[in-house]
Amino acid sequence: MRTRLIIFGAATLAGGILGYAWNLPLFGQAYKSFIALFLDPEAPLGGAWAVVLLAFVMGVPRICVP
Repeated sequence: MRTRLIIFGAATLAGGILGYAWNLPLFGQAYKSFIALFLDPEAPLGGAWAVVLLAFVMGVPRICVP
């Protein structure tokens, strides 16, 4: 039980820090660069992991940005 509480606390803290840092220019530039990579029709998808990662990144702003 204590291990789960520690993991939950760490995940909550990490999520809060990432949520706060989301508006920093570094995150904005990284997000735009990542999306630009997949908007390029010449860019090959490396496999299913790339699609899952893209879906995750597209979902993060929906959750983090009010």
